[in-house]
Amino acid sequence: MRKALATTIAVLISGLTIASAQAALSGNLGATSNYIWRGQTQTSDSVGFSGGLDYAHDSGFYVGTWTSNVDFGDDASYELDGYFGFGGSIGDFGYDLNYTYFAYPDGEKLDFSEVGGSVSYSVLTLGANATASNDDGQKLFKGAYYYYAALSFDVGKDLALGFHIGQSDFDQKYGGKDYVDYNVSLTKTFALGDATFMISDTDIDEDDPKVVVSWSTGFDL
Repeated sequence: MRKALATTIAVLISGLTIASAQAALSGNLGATSNYIWRGQTQTSDSVGFSGGLDYAHDSGFYVGTWTSNVDFGDDASYELDGYFGFGGSIGDFGYDLNYTYFAYPDGEKLDFSEVGGSVSYSVLTLGANATASNDDGQKLFKGAYYYYAALSFDVGKDLALGFHIGQSDFDQKYGGKDYVDYNVSLTKTFALGDATFMISDTDIDEDDPKVVVSWSTGFDL
């Protein structure tokens, strides 16, 4: 975990040195009534607070980090992600390729990483992620894949309606259970950020629909 994060930081510093004149540094802050990731709560259905930094170059290269509190019922109390990627557009089509390392510094060998890619056209985005590495204690994500589709529509002034569906596929020998997650969201943009109302659910029998209210904002540095 420490070696992977160090590599990510080294790439970030290299990018800053080479291309600072053509890049932008930004930050983000957020709060949510329930941190949901792929249909699953990461905070035991409690509030989550997050923040991050991003560095984007005109070429399409970007690198960043993001953190949030978590509660899995064990020693892990926060998540710290590092990521980099390359995105852009060809005509009306958009694309993005990326790598993300998910770290839980005070957890017991929970870290893992993914490579991902997505394409978009108009209101539609299609994407896929695959596990790139995992700690010994995080076998659930070994050989795992995630596929998703998302739609986003402008339905009024500074108002967007979103739909998302995703499929988590696990290697059954590590105890994972495949499932589908889906959500619908309504986001209103204000001067102080974005407010989102979301209903999220999965096809897991014991899961109940989750109603989530979130706020987020971004700013240039």
